[in-house]
Amino acid sequence: MRLALVFLIISLFLVGCNDSEHFSYTRHSKSVHYKLIALGDESRPVNQAHHLTMNLTFISSGDTMAFKQFKRIDKSGSRLPEYLGEILQTANQGDSISIIGLANELMVGALIGVDTVFNKEQEYQIELMVEEALSDAQLRTVLAEERLKKDLELKELGEMKAMVDSLNLNENNQYKDMYIKFLDDAGGEFVKQGDRVSVHYRAALANGNTIDDNFEMDPFEYEVGKPDQVIDGFSIGMERLTIGSEALFIIPPHLAFGSKGSSSGIVPPGSTIVYHVKLLGLAD
Repeated sequence: MRLALVFLIISLFLVGCNDSEHFSYTRHSKSVHYKLIALGDESRPVNQAHHLTMNLTFISSGDTMAFKQFKRIDKSGSRLPEYLGEILQTANQGDSISIIGLANELMVGALIGVDTVFNKEQEYQIELMVEEALSDAQLRTVLAEERLKKDLELKELGEMKAMVDSLNLNENNQYKDMYIKFLDDAGGEFVKQGDRVSVHYRAALANGNTIDDNFEMDPFEYEVGKPDQVIDGFSIGMERLTIGSEALFIIPPHLAFGSKGSSSGIVPPGSTIVYHVKLLGLAD
C-alpha cells in the first residue's frame, strides 16, 4: 500500500513538472517519452544487473506491429540504443515501461532488425517488460535450477515411458496426463464430488519400491473432491472408477509430489508414482 502511494505521488509530480505532451509520461529526449506502467521487484534493479531478458511489443496506431525478445543479453556488451539503456537504468525486474517516440529516434528498425518496414517519421509505442534482471551469480543459480528441472523432466519422461511400455499401455489408457490400467472394471455408477469413499491402495515408485500400503489395514476413507486430502493424480484417477473397480494409476511427478518430492523424503524429487487402488464402496 505504501509503495503504491509513493508511486502515485511520484507520477503526479512528474506529470506536473515535465514537459511531455503525453499525459503522465516523462520526456527523455526530443520525441522520446516514457512512463512506468507496472511495478516489479525492487530487490532486482537493472542498474545492478549484468544480464537482461526483455520483451518488447511495438505498437502503431493501437495495432501491434512486431514483438521482440532479448534473452539474457549481457547489458555491458549489448548494442541497445542509448536512450533505452538510460531508461532501463531506472527499472527493476518485473517492471513494465511504455515508451513513445518517432521511429527514427526509437531506432525501431534496428531493435527489430527489419529497417524498411517502418516509417521513420511515424510515432510508435514500445511496451517493454523486464522479465529478468540478473547478476552473474544470480544467472549461475538460475541456470543450475533450469538444468536440474530439465534433468527431472528427462527422468520423468524415462520413468513414464518405461512404465507405460512394461504395462503395454497406449493412448486409450491415458487420462489427463496420467495412465489408468483397469484390473477389474466393475461397471456401475461413478463416484461424485462430495461422496465419502472407502479404498484400499498400495503406492510404489517406478523402481518397484513400495512407499505406502493399506491393503492389510483398515480402508482409507476420504471425501471425493475435498482439497488437500490426496495427491492430484489419485483424485483424477478416482474420477474413472466405479464402486468395486480396481486399477493401477501411473501418475507423473507434476500430479504427484513434484520437483521437490515428499516432505518426508520418502519420495525423491521428480518421481513417477504407481498406485494400485481398489474402490470398496461408499463410507458410512
